[in-house]
Amino acid sequence: MQNFGTYKPTQPPTINDIKRVEDLFLLNEYRVIGEEGQKRADELFKNGSNISGIIDFCKKYKKKEYADKLKAQANLNKRFKTRTFEKFNAYTPELKKAYIQAKKYAELLPEIIEDGTNIIFEGHGCVGTGKTHLAYAIANYGLNNSIPVKVVSITELVNTVSYSNIDLTLKKTLLNIELLIIDDLGKECGYDWLLFEIYGILNHRYENCKPTVITTEDTIFELRQHYKVKTNDGIKDRGKSIFSRICENVVVVNMQGEDYRLKRFEREV
Repeated sequence: MQNFGTYKPTQPPTINDIKRVEDLFLLNEYRVIGEEGQKRADELFKNGSNISGIIDFCKKYKKKEYADKLKAQANLNKRFKTRTFEKFNAYTPELKKAYIQAKKYAELLPEIIEDGTNIIFEGHGCVGTGKTHLAYAIANYGLNNSIPVKVVSITELVNTVSYSNIDLTLKKTLLNIELLIIDDLGKECGYDWLLFEIYGILNHRYENCKPTVITTEDTIFELRQHYKVKTNDGIKDRGKSIFSRICENVVVVNMQGEDYRLKRFEREV
């Protein structure tokens, strides 16, 4: 019988195998990043960086690529892409407290993604106090840490689930995205079919412990009144079911104050 010898499996490359810049391709961390990242890794090698440092660079670059991809898909509009906690103007003690609550929520996002804690920024009838800014700051913080986020205004959400223009792909995203931001809830008209759809989204997220960030010009209790609608069977309180889901596990942030946009305008004129 022919002796084929003992089979020796190929060993994965080690740091000691990297002798030339071309050898970087042996590293899995190098292969999975884009061409621009690979060029920068090549430069690090040529400038004398050790292999462990290059591997660490590749891991961070891959994380940034993923974060950039998520940002492109998150629906952040131009004005709010740069809204961060550092740029928030907490010009009153109440807004300073709101800032602290929102930042803590963002910093705990890995745990919040698991337990489904919601956060609501309520305006008590005030506008221009930074509700949307803090909501987007949470979104940007999550995206920078590779957490999938989707941002929709209430008008976009209405268009998504309307009878004449239902977007099933986007609706599926709203149901399942790790973190959903809904801006200006309560400004939509209280059609019964619409509230049924909103309830369906929030109920799905509630049952699957997926957190939702909500801004509203009203208070939670005023918002619930908005969801009392006329049907053929009389007045229906759709808000009861909706807010039962939202409020079981929620952080409520009070955003009362003067209109910052108006204050800035008055200073300039």
